[in-house]
Amino acid sequence: AAAALAGAGGGSLARAAFNLHGTRSVQKLLEVCRDDASEVAMLTAALRPVVVALSMDANGNHVVQVCLKVLSPAQYAFVLDAVTADLTLVARHRHGCCVVQRCMDAADNTVWDRIVAAVLADVLSLMQDPFGNYVVQYVLQRGSPPQVASVVAALRGNLPRLSAQKFSSNVVEKCLDASTEPLRTQLVDELCEGDVAAFLLGDQYGNYVVQKALSVASDDAGLRLLAAPRPPPP
Repeated sequence: AAAALAGAGGGSLARAAFNLHGTRSVQKLLEVCRDDASEVAMLTAALRPVVVALSMDANGNHVVQVCLKVLSPAQYAFVLDAVTADLTLVARHRHGCCVVQRCMDAADNTVWDRIVAAVLADVLSLMQDPFGNYVVQYVLQRGSPPQVASVVAALRGNLPRLSAQKFSSNVVEKCLDASTEPLRTQLVDELCEGDVAAFLLGDQYGNYVVQKALSVASDDAGLRLLAAPRPPPP
């Protein structure tokens, strides 16, 4: 079955992977053929040219995720390579952002660093995206201290604007949670500047950032934030 579907340049298998019903068959083929190296080679050769498109497809993304689940690291390396090469495109997609996170789960340390480097290269844009922000939050959740610090560094000078936006405000809160104490204090100090705290306290998203900062700040930093100017009463 694998040989038949993967024949003719792999077009039949690729088309099936995008199809509501065909995707289940392709997933099953991957599971059944996982221990047959020649069958897996045919299947992955057919899927390789369409990995990015599959990752952003309502049906196809499940095929990509099954590759990561049932194949060996050497066999699913083509998925990691393709997604990393087009990471900012895939990460901004409803289904693609989930595939990126599963790629991060499946990556060894070297590939993880490549994926994170691609995220950091466009981190300000991604954190403001409806789906890309989840990928940035995943870096904060699982990244090394230097990788977390790189995300936090992108906030500096942009904190008021990012704290008042729906999607990036979630990243700001995650940064406050994930940061080391010195980095967290730097963020709190920026919230204390001028009328930043007053502006954010009156904002539908920013007020949650201030609340998060108060809950995680050191005593001294929290007192400085409490002493910052408040918005005038309504």
